[in-house]
Amino acid sequence: MQVLVLPSWYPSPSSPQAGIFIFEQVKALQQSGLAVAVLYGSFQYRHLFKAAETNFSIESEVSTFRAKGFFPPKINTWLIETWARQHFPLFEQYLEQFGRPDLLHAHSYLAGAVALQLSQRYNIPYVLTEHLFRFLTEAVRPRHRNLVRKVYDGASGLIAVSTALQTKMQAYTQSKIEVIPNLVDMDVFRPSGLVQDERTSPVFVSVGHLTATKGYDILLEAFSQFKAKRSDHPVLKIIGAGNARVSLQKQLQRLGLADSVFLLGAQDQKTVIEILQTASCFVSASRVETFGVAIIEALALGLPVIATRCGGPEEIVKPIVGQLVPVEDVKALAEAMQQVETKNYDRKVIRNYIEAHFSKAVVVKELRSFYQNILKTTAS
Repeated sequence: MQVLVLPSWYPSPSSPQAGIFIFEQVKALQQSGLAVAVLYGSFQYRHLFKAAETNFSIESEVSTFRAKGFFPPKINTWLIETWARQHFPLFEQYLEQFGRPDLLHAHSYLAGAVALQLSQRYNIPYVLTEHLFRFLTEAVRPRHRNLVRKVYDGASGLIAVSTALQTKMQAYTQSKIEVIPNLVDMDVFRPSGLVQDERTSPVFVSVGHLTATKGYDILLEAFSQFKAKRSDHPVLKIIGAGNARVSLQKQLQRLGLADSVFLLGAQDQKTVIEILQTASCFVSASRVETFGVAIIEALALGLPVIATRCGGPEEIVKPIVGQLVPVEDVKALAEAMQQVETKNYDRKVIRNYIEAHFSKAVVVKELRSFYQNILKTTAS
């Protein structure tokens, strides 16, 4: 079986975390023995004064075709469909090198528009995995809604990364939608001998882009309440970059947290793991999440998790691994931070839970079975 993956976002030197969860899935599929390649076109208005370019390379043993060039803002369906056709020359390069793929796998509906165009022109079936949080907030752009319906209805199979997302997607199609989660590499996110000294104060860590949807303003307020009731010196480390950094810096100064809250900026995976390995607990205060990759990565390291009931986390965080609190509930979040020390979480139990539900082996098996069923159906 030969699968060509079409991401809506994908890591690059300028945006190394963009679509990293797609990259990890592709890599896992490749390591399982599946013939998989990636085709990613970055056609955007910000490339106005840059020369168009195409590139083929092997990235983590995955054949990757990239193109970059100018395209105006995708403000309507016609422009999106025109944008999708810009990928045809890149696909021709793929065909010359590998021949016709058995299946296209698009990630999110914009890449789905590319898959739809390729499917219609070359008669290749496609499947689509949706990740976009706008479905949970019912904020899909009105001018995109008809396109979403067309892309979903044209797919031979649809996947949501959580039941919450599946429910919202179902408003756009009568087709069946499967739930297959994102994965975590248990060999990479592995506990080390470095553990937090039991005599020290608790260390909380949160990882994610510094944006309003991640709820860091709520987290700072909750941490302030939590810290006010302590005689020791708890610490909160926030890993990530984004446009909310300035406002968060002002907020932590106002709350008197400059000596206990640290905005560490974007970090590479190795550094993130090292920081998590010496933490007491992972905290996510998000207002909305379709899944929660950072949550399963922390759990794979054996860390207990506090998260909000904002969509995806409800399917991940069970009582044996952590606590769930309402969205934007500062008091409940502060209380959960206080309670985590008394819960006596077993880090081996936490890791085993994640391995049983979200490891590479489990998710890749689900995906390969899904692919095989789709190809059987389309062949009949």
